[in-house]
Amino acid sequence: MKYNKYLDNITIYKNRYRDELKDINSPLYHKLDWNESSQMPYSKVKDILIEEFKNLDINYYPDTNARLLISKLASYNKIPDESILVYNGSDAALKNIFDTFLNVGSKVFVLGPTYTQIDTFIISNGAKIISHVPKVIWNVNILDELVEPLGISNADIVYINNPNNPTGVLYNIKSIGKLAKMYKSKLFIIDEAYYEFCGETSIDLIELGNIILVRTFSKALGLAGLRLGYTISSDAINRLLSLIRNGKEVNSFA
Repeated sequence: MKYNKYLDNITIYKNRYRDELKDINSPLYHKLDWNESSQMPYSKVKDILIEEFKNLDINYYPDTNARLLISKLASYNKIPDESILVYNGSDAALKNIFDTFLNVGSKVFVLGPTYTQIDTFIISNGAKIISHVPKVIWNVNILDELVEPLGISNADIVYINNPNNPTGVLYNIKSIGKLAKMYKSKLFIIDEAYYEFCGETSIDLIELGNIILVRTFSKALGLAGLRLGYTISSDAINRLLSLIRNGKEVNSFA
């Protein structure tokens, strides 16, 4: 039976928390490995979800355009509805992005250390990861030093986690804009999973036409189990993403 040959370069992820710890409910343990919130979300959230569930027509597929949710997100971010696409978690958004924009032999420039879930999405598309780990990983101005490495890399996509996971460093937004303007043919993915912790965003840069922001409900909002994320980008990019995006993947409850 034939299968995707690039899967030979991927190792199955093992969740040590679930697979090895014998008493995962012991008060001795605090699960912090995936940066989920260790506290429940705002108390009213659960009550609202329970009440809303009573009114769901769960025999039908969800609204594939997620119009109500998108209108709220647009208001929250002060942008047009058309700039937003919603996903079954930000991981699904990242997979959709890489599936849309990668070809066999493509290169992805990754500023490390960073979120490694993206590795499988890149490798399974037959693309190559170019990892750049600066000597001083705590340098907030490190992006100013990427001009030459980016040019040499000949990468098609640039992935920057801002604020960075795992260091917590918040990179200079102006430096992101400078790089995006200098390398207009490259797609810049700015993963803003931790945006709510800092309040700074590259949202004003999406008008450049080569930037996608990725957001999630899993971190500051404490809704990791609900699986909900979204992207913010230009109309042209969203049109391409929508060609293979599955609108039904975000369930009605989320």
